[in-house]
Amino acid sequence: MHLLLRALPLMLFSTACWAQDSSACQAQIEGVLKASHPVSARFIMHKKLPGITKPLESRGRVLVIPGQGLIWEVSFPYSSTIVFGPAKIGRTDETGRYSVSDSPHAAQILDAIANFDLASARSSFFISCTVKDEKAKAVVSPKSKTYADFLSEAVIEVSNVLTRLSFAQPSGSLSHISFTDHEIPAVVSSTDAELLKSVQ
Repeated sequence: MHLLLRALPLMLFSTACWAQDSSACQAQIEGVLKASHPVSARFIMHKKLPGITKPLESRGRVLVIPGQGLIWEVSFPYSSTIVFGPAKIGRTDETGRYSVSDSPHAAQILDAIANFDLASARSSFFISCTVKDEKAKAVVSPKSKTYADFLSEAVIEVSNVLTRLSFAQPSGSLSHISFTDHEIPAVVSSTDAELLKSVQ
């Protein structure tokens, strides 16, 4: 019993330190993801599918403009573009033709990006957040079947920019996305502006 009483202050101190580390980690991730200016980066995505030995690879560029939309542009192994706006999604088909359609999910995606909040997410997800060598990493897994049907686990890693996202799904597929060559604030080309205008 005396050993337990002696250990109690250390346990409480360790818990307090963990809470501070978790809070600092959360603040670092939210600070990076809640950008108020255009941000662009190059990406490389590796996706492993059940039954396929070699992961599928794609490369391209992503552009996020808070309040307006997100452009996900693939340049390898083929060219394709998806544009998310406040209530619409634009995309190219296999022939390269671009079309726009209404989508309630577009607004949810943009809202999640613009108002990324780990504290609020804790009501629906288990979250472990740690900082090491000035790099923050959050591991997120769903609490309810609503999300567990399409997501097993997600990992978010940041330094002073977003560096990696990973997603594991119940189907067994696993996606890793690495981000490099960040441009902050990003220059928005006339082509980008036209694409974003199409989904407003």
